Amino acid sequence: MRVGQDRLGQGPFSTKARGEANGGAIDMRRDALVRALREAGHKLIQLMDTSQSSLLVLPYGARVLGLFPGDRANLLWVNPSLGDTKAAIEFFRSPGWRNTGGDRTWISPERDLHVRDLENPWNSYEVTHSIDPGKYTVTSNDHEVRLATEGSVRQHRVGRECAIHLEKSIRLVPNPLRYEPGAEDLRKQVFYAGFEQTTSHFKTSYSPLKSRPLTRPVALPESGEQGCTENKGLNHAPQPLAMDQSVLVK
Repeated sequence: MRVGQDRLGQGPFSTKARGEANGGAIDMRRDALVRALREAGHKLIQLMDTSQSSLLVLPYGARVLGLFPGDRANLLWVNPSLGDTKAAIEFFRSPGWRNTGGDRTWISPERDLHVRDLENPWNSYEVTHSIDPGKYTVTSNDHEVRLATEGSVRQHRVGRECAIHLEKSIRLVPNPLRYEPGAEDLRKQVFYAGFEQTTSHFKTSYSPLKSRPLTRPVALPESGEQGCTENKGLNHAPQPLAMDQSVLVK
């Protein structure tokens, strides 16, 4: 995946087509991101632990938009428009789907729910608006953020709508090396930030298809890497990216 584009990587799914800021360096530090989004009318929710690692949650789309190990750079890719107030305001005024970046949750499979015409996918692809960005209710405290929304997905192959309820809970995860004997020197060399996300959904109306799996596309900066784990103790096949997520960065 080319950094700066969505997975589909072209046409209306490219970042530039969604209002990338033009010219000059964009300040994507934590404080600049918080300030620009607040002034654009989208206040971020911030969690911070004792090591000063922090997590930024954007209710618009229910996304984890920032994961910062102390005062280091964001571990997640964010649309460059969101680091500047004027560009962020223009970004949210732009028509169509807006890719803010970060960690998002969609209902899958995309070919059934997002593509109206398989013979013409680029011109018939539509992100489910009631899920992303949706209209999420938010409750939070110093340790956790909870988001929930009611939505509807269109099952294009069978021509039916399915109403669903989607919930997410997000919290920071402390450095696992804190309990490791003799790891004090290693902790000085490694910058850590991690979070745990629990996502659940259920149908609230009749659907001829079985429950839809969830996907969690994560946008990373250039040269970023993500490791995935699976819970093999489940009675059903684990879904991609349906796991707790933490990141270690040197």
